[in-house]
Amino acid sequence: MSIRFSKKQLPWLTNWQHWGKGEYVVGIEPGTNKVIGQAKAREQKELILIEPGASRVYDVELEVIHGHTSLP
Repeated sequence: MSIRFSKKQLPWLTNWQHWGKGEYVVGIEPGTNKVIGQAKAREQKELILIEPGASRVYDVELEVIHGHTSLP
């Protein structure tokens, strides 16, 4: 899997993991904020809000890589 995104649009990349009995889940997520929670981001004046009726566009490209290959 390959993921491409603009660091100007999405400056943070979060890698989270969940270990459960007989299971494992991983998430790799580009985002607008670091993972500190809304309350902390608001306190630090870093919380990004989208006003009602407003919109934003984020460019994210996912590529599924089949077989053995090297990325550019």
